[in-house]
Amino acid sequence: IATQPAANPSVYAGAGVTLSVTAQGTPPLGYQWFFNELLLEGQTGSSLVLSNLTAAQTGPYLVVITNAGG
Repeated sequence: IATQPAANPSVYAGAGVTLSVTAQGTPPLGYQWFFNELLLEGQTGSSLVLSNLTAAQTGPYLVVITNAGG
């Protein structure tokens, strides 16, 4: 991972945030985002855009990056 999201970004309720990661490796690279260890369906890009945030969306976000080798 060449660039990762900022740790613990401060975001107010109702606001939005974009979490982005830059990875290096043998393409094609695949991305899958998780929230509280739960898969975020359809969130398979290098950025995760969250808008109109609520307290229920507070917690750890994680991205798993893979390529053809896993």
